[in-house]
Amino acid sequence: MRIIILLKVYKNGKLVLQQPSKCLLSNFRNSIYLLFTTHRACSYNCYSEYKFSVNAPDNDDSYGIVVGSGAMPVTPDDTELSEKITHGTGTGQLDYDETEVSYEVDYVNKRGYIYVKRSFKNLSDSDVIVRECGIVAWFILGHRCRALGEWRIDEKRLIVRDVLSEPVTVHPYEQLVIHYTFQIG
Repeated sequence: MRIIILLKVYKNGKLVLQQPSKCLLSNFRNSIYLLFTTHRACSYNCYSEYKFSVNAPDNDDSYGIVVGSGAMPVTPDDTELSEKITHGTGTGQLDYDETEVSYEVDYVNKRGYIYVKRSFKNLSDSDVIVRECGIVAWFILGHRCRALGEWRIDEKRLIVRDVLSEPVTVHPYEQLVIHYTFQIG
């Protein structure tokens, strides 16, 4: 299986930047590995919980697509943006809309596509410069069973991080859209 990730940045509806995403982070690999390897069989009274979500709601900057002003080079072991821009309407903040996730299957070419996008608005009176972006997944994995006990992982993990090839300045009352396309196959 091959995964190709393309990053597109739109400002006020116009494509201003397009680049290949450089790095699925170690957190992505580790999370998928746990999903594949931690299921335990049990004959009675068991409950398993699995969640791997990036579709964050409006105003929530704790997961989904996130943006930052830092420009530290990407490493596979990154766990956060170097300088995250928080949700809000004050100086240096952006208003985070919901993260939308959709997919399509190309049966002819045997490929699948997952689309992840989020809009950001600058509702302050100052410019905000975006130099990095990424995807934070909300990862929950748990098991509860009388025979085997109980355990649970509930974490938000940065799974993709990119430094933009050129910074994007978001002027007051402008909108920025980050769009990731995952091509699988």
